[in-house]
Amino acid sequence: MLIYYTLISYSLSLFLFPTQGVMLDGLFPTNATADPTYLPAIEAIVDQLWQSGIYSVLDLHQDVLSSKLCGEGVPTWMLNVSTLHSLPFPLPATTLNLSNANSSTGGWSPPPLCSARGLLKFIGWSEFYVTDASGKAWQSIFDGDSLLFTMIQTHWEMVATHFVGHPGVLAYEMMNEPWVGDHVLHPSLLLKSGVAEKKNVGPFMERIHSAIRRIDKTTMVMYAPAEVNNRLMRHVGYETGFLPGEPMAFHVYCLTGTDGDGPTTNIAKEICHYNDAFQLDNRREDLQRLNAPGFVTEFGAVR
Repeated sequence: MLIYYTLISYSLSLFLFPTQGVMLDGLFPTNATADPTYLPAIEAIVDQLWQSGIYSVLDLHQDVLSSKLCGEGVPTWMLNVSTLHSLPFPLPATTLNLSNANSSTGGWSPPPLCSARGLLKFIGWSEFYVTDASGKAWQSIFDGDSLLFTMIQTHWEMVATHFVGHPGVLAYEMMNEPWVGDHVLHPSLLLKSGVAEKKNVGPFMERIHSAIRRIDKTTMVMYAPAEVNNRLMRHVGYETGFLPGEPMAFHVYCLTGTDGDGPTTNIAKEICHYNDAFQLDNRREDLQRLNAPGFVTEFGAVR
């Protein structure tokens, strides 16, 4: 079970809550039939925390979406990379190790490539987000007509049905770190601040929010910026009044050392201090414009 901690930021107040990953590959490990033991196991953890007076945030967690993209979150049966019609993985991130690609498994790359942990040697594993296969997989979710989108919606319908009315559930976080979509076909999704939320991430969040609200009318439902706007310290593209009354979840990580050991030199640490302060200032302005509370659902602390 994935459990980490959440800072809730409203105005300038901060509070700490546990955030618990409720995973697609946990609920649907082998096919579209849900594992009947998974949500009761999550509930047992939520119950134990609630007995101590601690709320939980239930988070649909992923990082670079799938092991087929050198990430995690979506079970392998749910994503067929060969149908995405993308550049060979991991283009355009790098041309390294393309000879190791295995087309017989739908474009999945074997462990030597995935364990490179930063093909460009700058950020780390999250560089796999910028592969064409990743962008097109995310676009298939945002377009709303793929198996991936259907299973995400089904996931939230089942989670909301199971946990509706549970006093220990503070909020649902609809998607951890959503990518921008097909950035190779539409570079503005990546290069221009706010475009991804307007065109892709926002409409997706609205559809999933509606699916949850049909079942659970009261539990808070958190939406998130496109992940690139977290990393590049840019303002989000959501317009004033987006999902009124709901909070925005966002992350605070510095641009250097994000996926590895963190900043290890004094210069890197100072860059991180500036990075974090600048990003938090941007998010305060975003939250004031949206008239919404904010949840820092992940952060990297730097002394």
